[in-house]
Parts: sequence; C-alpha cells; structure tokens
Amino acid sequence: MTRHDSVTAGIRALVAWGDETGVDIRETVVAVHDGARPFVQAEDVARVFSAAAEHGGAVLGKPCRDTVKWVEGQRVERTISRDKLFMAETPQAIRGDWIQQAYFGDGFIASPTDDSAVMEARGIPVAAIESSGYNGKVTTPADLAYAEWLANRLWGSLENHADRIRI
Repeated sequence: MTRHDSVTAGIRALVAWGDETGVDIRETVVAVHDGARPFVQAEDVARVFSAAAEHGGAVLGKPCRDTVKWVEGQRVERTISRDKLFMAETPQAIRGDWIQQAYFGDGFIASPTDDSAVMEARGIPVAAIESSGYNGKVTTPADLAYAEWLANRLWGSLENHADRIRI
C-alpha cells in the first residue's frame, strides 16, 4: 500500500464517519500528518489549519537552504536555483468542501508523493507555511538516533515518564 492509498482510505473512512454521524465534513479542515514527524510544533499545526481554511489547502515546510544539483547518470548536469524551492513537510491540510474533488474527482494523479501534489493537480490553491521549529522526518537509523537525543533533551528520558506510559 502506498502513502496515497493509506491517505485515501483514511479520507474515505472520514467521509463515511461524517455520513453516519451527520457531521458535515465540508465545513471542516482536514489534515494529513506523518507519524514519522514527531516534533511538529502545535502553533505550526494551527497555522496550517488556518491557512487551509483561507486558501483551500496548506503545506508546512521550509525554504530550501541547500544547493540542489540535477544529476543524470552520476554526473552533475546543472545547479537548480533554490530561490523558489520549498521543502514540504506535514501536516498538509485541505478544506473539507474540496476533499471529494481532490481525492475522488476526475484526472487521477499517478503516485503523488504528498497531499499538496493532489491539491495542485486539481487546481486547489495551496499556501506554503514555514515551520517555526524542527520538524524532521525519522526514516533512517541516524534520524532515529537524533530523534531519541532530541526527545530526551526536550522532554527527558522515558524513565521520567514511566507513570504516563500505557501499553
């Protein structure tokens, strides 16, 4: 199952839940967030929801600070200007009144890597919201080691919170 398949399944379940409970999801903002980004700031989440409510969609991220190279066959072909590059993170949010159009409308986008791409393909305006803190993705052993260090630094060791942990 791809990330997009998982998100679409979740949105189908949300739509069904709305139908069952009488909650009109068209009057909401819905966000998708990767569990691999455990350090997102609450104020950033609020800003993404607010921007999506205003514009239609929103994506959290950071301007690209690295030099980016276009490579073909292990050879650098050119340097890409980073002036307009934005490194997408999550959460990514969409107004509820555009969910059906974005995820179930005509013009399916094959293998989108994020929800902003789905919205962009449907012509939904997506606001770029700069994250205010570290919101790195934990996907490699090195990422995990850093995440463990940062979590201990921010919140203390798990032993300090043993009374709150439920398994």
